[in-house]
Amino acid sequence: MSCVNDWTISVQDGKFVVVAYIDFSKAFDSVSHTKLLAKLNAYGIRGNVLSWLEAYFEKRTHRTRVGTCLSPEEILTSGVVQGRGIEPVSFLIYVDDLAKLLECQVLLSNYLLMTSRFT
Repeated sequence: MSCVNDWTISVQDGKFVVVAYIDFSKAFDSVSHTKLLAKLNAYGIRGNVLSWLEAYFEKRTHRTRVGTCLSPEEILTSGVVQGRGIEPVSFLIYVDDLAKLLECQVLLSNYLLMTSRFT
């Protein structure tokens, strides 16, 4: 509703409105831990909180199970685990400067569609 309101006001003011939807499917997997921590530091997150986040992302591992077979365990250097509270916020911080890359006046709205399955 907020976006529709902004678009309506812009059109009434005689401005052009261009809407771009970006689907960040699998984007959580591409978040560089090093770059995310640098951005957090740039936002003023330092000290114990930054150290805790660094420890949280450091040496995270992943392995895949297919039936009874397990892949070798690998250390992850990118990606944030989905399904916890901090990961969506981490991702939004990671992509926050996306609008700065554009050379025009941009109103950026970030929405994460979070779905849950209850079993």
